[in-house]
Amino acid sequence: MLAPKLSDYIDFGPGFGPRVLVFVDTEEDFDWSQPMSRANTSVASVLHLERAQSLFRRYGIRPCYLVDYPIATAPTSIGVLRPWLERGECTIGFSCTPGSTRPILKK
Repeated sequence: MLAPKLSDYIDFGPGFGPRVLVFVDTEEDFDWSQPMSRANTSVASVLHLERAQSLFRRYGIRPCYLVDYPIATAPTSIGVLRPWLERGECTIGFSCTPGSTRPILKK
């Protein structure tokens, strides 16, 4: 017996066509010449995402930016990503990177 296919449950219709999902791993930058520390990081590379976002926009691609704690909380990266999110040009997910994500403590 063959395993069921997704099309056995969902009618995609004749015009559905192929789909592509784009995830962009968006993490802080480390200064690898310094000792490993949260203090030796930057989010400046986020400023260069506009180049990729303009390409996504041109082709109608709505990427999902996977952000870690430093990106999610830095005013610079918030300033870059928020307008795209508000205009519906992207979605944002969370990347739980152990080296930079602060633990959530419950009392």
